[in-house]
Amino acid sequence: MATCRPQISTSQTLGRRTEGSTATKVDIGAAARPMCATAAPRQASGMTQSTLITGDYRIDAQRTTIGFTTRHMFGLGRVRGTFRLRDGHIHVADRIEESVARATVAADSVDTGNSMRDATVRQQYLDVVNHPDIVFSSSGVERVDDAWVLRGKLMVCGRTKPVDLRVTDVRDGLRATASCVIDRYEFGITKMKGMTGRRLAFTLDVVANLST
Repeated sequence: MATCRPQISTSQTLGRRTEGSTATKVDIGAAARPMCATAAPRQASGMTQSTLITGDYRIDAQRTTIGFTTRHMFGLGRVRGTFRLRDGHIHVADRIEESVARATVAADSVDTGNSMRDATVRQQYLDVVNHPDIVFSSSGVERVDDAWVLRGKLMVCGRTKPVDLRVTDVRDGLRATASCVIDRYEFGITKMKGMTGRRLAFTLDVVANLST
């Protein structure tokens, strides 16, 4: 008869190796339940209904989207736009809290559907000639309420400030949805106060592939 042992809940530990498989996986949401040594590996249940394979991932720039919304005309109008990812990497560690990510965004890729406005943003706001890259680098991951939070730093126009990305969904291997709010004043971008919104709400849909 196969012996059974309790599987430890991820509220107590994360990054436990899955037995009976050559791949190392991180269980990101399983509740405590019995598991037999002879049973087939099971996916973790919880926030994402998925299990992450540890290792190095490259973010797919073609399939990843970075969208934002802000206000203009003294808050009366809404502006939607996008940025394009230049490149990025994610390392999923055995303990998910030790996972890290780094991404570089092309500053001149801002697109709000208005060429005149976009030219103003590139030249007067982002100074893309002198600061072509917007860079995010994480320092760790924490569980906060019902989501994972990627703690990190964002560099815009040569200034670096702490930024937290709230990850609300991880699925299909490594496809994640994350969000954050950026205060442009913190990065010294203070042009046209009132006329242009101070804060930008970002939503990221990130797709990454395991490096071979």
